[in-house]
Amino acid sequence: MVHRRFALLCALLLVGIASGPTPSPSPAPTRPPSLLRRLGNFFMAHGVHPAPRQRPTGPALPKSYPIHGSMIVRPNAVVRVSCGRGFVACYIHAIATSQSNARFEGVLWGPKAALVHLHVTGSPRSPHFWLGVDNRYASRADAHAYLRARLYLPLDASIDATGITGAYDVSGLRGSCIFNVASMELGIRGCSKVDAMTVAGGVTLQLLPGIWPDVRVRTESGSITLLLPRGFTGRVHARTLEGNLRNPFDTGFDEGRLILQSLSGNIEVRANP
Repeated sequence: MVHRRFALLCALLLVGIASGPTPSPSPAPTRPPSLLRRLGNFFMAHGVHPAPRQRPTGPALPKSYPIHGSMIVRPNAVVRVSCGRGFVACYIHAIATSQSNARFEGVLWGPKAALVHLHVTGSPRSPHFWLGVDNRYASRADAHAYLRARLYLPLDASIDATGITGAYDVSGLRGSCIFNVASMELGIRGCSKVDAMTVAGGVTLQLLPGIWPDVRVRTESGSITLLLPRGFTGRVHARTLEGNLRNPFDTGFDEGRLILQSLSGNIEVRANP
């Protein structure tokens, strides 16, 4: 009996030893971290992180400000436009329409564009659109703001415009076009009367067929180009002191008054093909 119990105990011990956990293989030797890795760990541990890379971006677009104003006017109203006070560079296109109002629509941009305001004053017979900037912000070097706008006028209206720098472009008006500007470029197509005076701006004038306007253009250093309709047989009086003159229409009868004068600018008179 004793021998039987002893044999059973030995059998249980042998089974426990055989089913014990097998030893795990020893891990492979690891390499020490590289110098760059250790430097990165050091920066992370001490709160020193390199600045994240930023994707390159293009130039930021200037912020623009819409500007508009209107007034009901008479069909033959004389619309005054004053642009350039506070050194605003203005690029204005005056367009003749069949509407009975004068409407000004444009966009301003530049470092001081938010300080520019459009004022609409006057009466239906003589409305006045003028842009102004506080004199505290006026600069004697560069323009603080830039304007690109359209001025819609009745077909028989007239325009009387002043300005410092930029451009006026007038098309289709039957009234008179009067300009007294400094360095603005003038493009005029139509108008029954043209009286333009510039200092350094150039003038391009195109006469429409069947309309022989009263024209007087004077510049100091700006060039003058006069485009005549086909079949024109009148005379153009042109004179420049220091510039080049090309005027094949210096003889003939006067059909209206066509006078072009410049101190040092070039003058060219030619017929449209």
